[in-house]
This record gives sequence, C-alpha cells and structure tokens, in this order.
Amino acid sequence: MREEKKIDEAILYDDEIDLYELWLKLKKRWKVIIGSTGIFILISLIYIFLSPPIYESSFFIKIPSYEYRKQSGEKILFSQDEVIERLKKFYENNKEELEERFKVSSLSFSKLRQDKRTVKVSIEVYDTKYIHKVKDELINYLNSSKYLLEKINKEKEILKNQIFEIEKGIREMEALKKKILSKLNTGELESLGFNPLEIEERIIQAKSELISLKMQLQSLKGFEISVEPTIPEEPSKPKKALILAVSAVSGLFLGIFLALFLEWLEEAR
Repeated sequence: MREEKKIDEAILYDDEIDLYELWLKLKKRWKVIIGSTGIFILISLIYIFLSPPIYESSFFIKIPSYEYRKQSGEKILFSQDEVIERLKKFYENNKEELEERFKVSSLSFSKLRQDKRTVKVSIEVYDTKYIHKVKDELINYLNSSKYLLEKINKEKEILKNQIFEIEKGIREMEALKKKILSKLNTGELESLGFNPLEIEERIIQAKSELISLKMQLQSLKGFEISVEPTIPEEPSKPKKALILAVSAVSGLFLGIFLALFLEWLEEAR
C-alpha cells in the first residue's frame, strides 16, 4: 500500500512539473501568443470596417383563398410549395438585377405549418429603404404571372357560373310562385300537391346562397401582404461582437500552438 501511494505521489508530482514546464514555455514565448492574437483581432477589425452593413427583415404573403360553400373551411388556390417554387425561380432569374436595383443581399422563402395560406419571405438588404420596394416587386410578379392569373380567373369563372345559375333559378321560382298565387286567387287552382310556402323557403335559401357566392367572388383576389415588413434600426450583419470573440480565441490558440512548436524546434536543435 505504501509503495502504491508513493507511485501515485510520484505521478502527481510529474504532472505538476509538466504543467509548470508548459507554463514556463508559454511565458517565454508570450510575445508570439500576444502577437498572434493581436493579428487575428486586427484582421477581424479590418473585415468589420470594410464589410457593408446588412439589414434583415421579413414579411408574409397571403395566398389567394376564399370560403368554399361545399367544404368546411377555406379553399386555397395554390399550395405553399407551389408559391415558394415560383418565388425562388424569380429570384434566381433576377438575382443580379435585384442586387443592383434594390441592394438585395439575399432572399429566402419558407412556409408556416400552422397557416397554409401564408408564405414567409426573409430579406437581407444593404439599405433599408429598399425593403418595401422588394416587397412590391415580389407581389407584382405573383399577381402578373400568366399561370397564376389563369388559375385565379378560372376559379372566378366557376363562381360566376354558379351565381348565374342560382339567379336564373330564383327568377324561375319567383315566376312560378307568382303564377300559382295568381291562379289560387282567381280560383283556377283549388288544391296543390305541395305547400306553396315550400317555394318561398327555396327562394330564401337560394338568395342566401347567392349572397354567399357573391361574397366569395368578392373576396377572391390576388396575392396580398398579410404582415408588412418591419424596418430594422440596426444592421444584423456583420456580427461585430461574435467576430471579435471568435478571432481572439482563434488567435490565442494559434499563438499557443506556435509557441510550443518553436520550443520543440529549439529543443530538437
């Protein structure tokens, strides 16, 4: 037991000596460590100074939809993936122009799981005054796309045809009601196989459905902004504190490595 204790003490003593020797080596080469850290910090400061500030914002685009009378909930004309694919294609084809005209650094598009009617647009620009202009550019593109317009107009045409058929049915039922009442008053008809009030009920139901369809047609518009972008006061990039911290740590580790390497070379000689 005593021998094992002596061995443990010897190992611990050796570890203390190694750590102390390591400290002496680093202390000897302190200029290398400080110099390396300083160079990294200087480079990061130059990068921060030369990098233009980038401002980040986001807004939400509402996909055309309306309350569908034959279903519970809304009928959404386009899927989020379909709209995002269109926006990505537009950005890829006009990337250089957007960067030149509106100082756009990047554009990204994502969907919201909790809201299938909305697409989120994240934007990074070099000047905040262009944020709303980029927003308008994207909305104009969506609302002027031939494919998207055809789909919206097709849906509008379906609603208009439904409205026409219901209006026609209402006119026919009102004419029939007027004719039956006239004959009943003159005594030409003594009895009917149904209650005349049923016609009035059907007319009321048809008019209610007609109002609903007209509201659906009115609400069926193009793409709109559901949440406007906010104008940031401070740039999001470059992240000055993070860059300085990473550069300082990197320079410190590199300096320690160089100091130990120089000591190894000296001992090897």
